[in-house]
Amino acid sequence: MARSKGQVRNVTLAEIARACGLSTPVVSLVLRSKTSGSIRYSQETAARVQAMAKELGYRPNRASRGHFGGRHDSIGLLVDRFFDLSSLALQAIHTEAAAQGWLLVVERHAVSDQVIPTLVREHAVDGLLLPNDVSPEVAERILELGIPAVWINTNRTTGSGVLTYDEAGGMALAVGHLKQTGRRRILHIHQPRDAHYSSAARLSGLRAACAAAALPVPNVGTLDRRPDAIGVPAPEQVVARLVDLLHLHADCDSVVTHTATAPYVYTAARRVGRDIPRDLGVVGIGGGDLTHLLDPPLTTIAVGQWDVGYKAVHALADILEGKDVGMAELPYTLHPARSTESDISSTASIPATIRSSDHE
Repeated sequence: MARSKGQVRNVTLAEIARACGLSTPVVSLVLRSKTSGSIRYSQETAARVQAMAKELGYRPNRASRGHFGGRHDSIGLLVDRFFDLSSLALQAIHTEAAAQGWLLVVERHAVSDQVIPTLVREHAVDGLLLPNDVSPEVAERILELGIPAVWINTNRTTGSGVLTYDEAGGMALAVGHLKQTGRRRILHIHQPRDAHYSSAARLSGLRAACAAAALPVPNVGTLDRRPDAIGVPAPEQVVARLVDLLHLHADCDSVVTHTATAPYVYTAARRVGRDIPRDLGVVGIGGGDLTHLLDPPLTTIAVGQWDVGYKAVHALADILEGKDVGMAELPYTLHPARSTESDISSTASIPATIRSSDHE
């Protein structure tokens, strides 16, 4: 059958074998870099087969290679909500996976799903990247099948292949910066995240940092849901709650909150007559383009998202090579901006960025 213009035809092992005057089993073994007790070949034969495969434009089928060779040359990414991973982290994962010669396969799976993901059930990839928690059943199946996995900022905070964020170090950066700009009383707007480890770690880290800096115990206000979550209250409800918190903690001169909450804090501050940054400094947890669009631009502490993707892929590569990677804690970086400027202490002498690993 004639091919349409631009259509690429798959070259078969049999065609390469005919061109080389060899049997198909020999060609198959050569191209999979395997040997057999009953079939042997010379280095000259291997070179001839590889040269002919290149000349004919042979492209190996990943599925058959995984079936016969035990490797798929692909990794899986299981995600619940696609925006749980930043675009920069996803770009890093894709780039570094490609550099390893891996195909990146993405499957959506929520912790509440009742079925085992296809990538796990069929062991369809060489390893997994998991930026979300999974159900105990899925975690058990991953363990049973021996699928190498890297857990990225999930509630699995110990063991091999675990990447967590240095929440205590991040809070120390925020407190140190606020103290340097003349602020003393901090209100932490706390957003429960389905019992995610970061919520408790941030709060304990903030309290410890305030104690170390000889600042008063921070006040804590709670939102029902994070504003960037699914099924959240209407924006007006969020702002109304924040207005109540700013009235209740009127003595506070600064707010530390998730970056997604910061725009609502700005609106609530205007409603209660408090100017940012003159009357109220604001520090956001997490980065993103939003920080530069706010007026004034938002000071943030954030974990480098390219580093997240890069380290996740390379940790998985190490596991696949049989190395014990243990766990790693990724540092926060402080990015000062106008939302924490102060007449009391100029920010001109504050470094553009400070890493939590340097703040010890």
